[in-house]
Amino acid sequence: MKYRSDFVTNSSDSSFIVDSIDNPLFDSFRNKLNIDDGLINSRNDWLVPGITDARSVSEWQLLKILLEEWNATMQFYLGGDDLEDLENGSEYENAIFRSMAEGGFISLKPEESVVDWLERGGLSELTESMGPFDEGIKSATIEVIRYADGGWGPFEYVRINKGKRLNICLREDDLDYHHYWCVSESVSGKEFVVSEDRYGDRDRIIDFILEQGGSVSEEITDNTHFVLCAEPGMQPVVSKAREECIPVLSEKGFWNRYSENKIECDPLDCAPWNVFNPEDAFINWLEETGLGIVSMQIWKDGKWQFCDKY
Repeated sequence: MKYRSDFVTNSSDSSFIVDSIDNPLFDSFRNKLNIDDGLINSRNDWLVPGITDARSVSEWQLLKILLEEWNATMQFYLGGDDLEDLENGSEYENAIFRSMAEGGFISLKPEESVVDWLERGGLSELTESMGPFDEGIKSATIEVIRYADGGWGPFEYVRINKGKRLNICLREDDLDYHHYWCVSESVSGKEFVVSEDRYGDRDRIIDFILEQGGSVSEEITDNTHFVLCAEPGMQPVVSKAREECIPVLSEKGFWNRYSENKIECDPLDCAPWNVFNPEDAFINWLEETGLGIVSMQIWKDGKWQFCDKY
């Protein structure tokens, strides 16, 4: 399994990426073309591409590499037009794109500049060429945490296993000025598995779910939306939930998400510098607070497709 953890920061901005992506198909492509998976340049930490918005994880991996330096790809990604100093593209992106063209992955012509290729739809072509590589993903966990310009977010979490992709995203607008969850959600129509912890308020939670139109299952099924634990840890039901890409909530997180009794949730609390295991910072915080917009995708017909589960 390939594991990587990056920390980039300057006086006002900080971004953290922690990813573990087991994809022999993409790794073979990258190694064949001699594309290094280097560190993100600290000048551009605010430009970390969004993983929950990316069409594919492989596209995100390549963009993460391409956006490490100021180049024509970055300008097009930002929607800018300041290309005077990047007329032919940087040496760095030229090396990547020329290799991809020689490998038949993109249609960049030998006599064509990178800028000309980008202007005729290169980024869209890149998206299409990278998407199929996600079929090779055996498992993946990705956390992206951003603090920039006095603000924060979006925070993103992706877990992939068995052809399922769980996405959790928290944006600044999802919390009010006092850091309270302001997204309206209901348990109606949702299925929960409530673990039998020694400590906790299991009976009250089950009564609340049933009264509000939800359902409770004794075991995880294809219809399970959340697994609830008094204190999420490595209980068998939690391990099974993560294997099946089902989000987990603590009891406090459940009440914060679905009841009127909200709790203050400071985004700084999930910063990696505040915990001993930075790779778990965001998901641990999400499970404890119950925050984040959840979506699910499945790999079907050669691409990720959203299902209406959430």
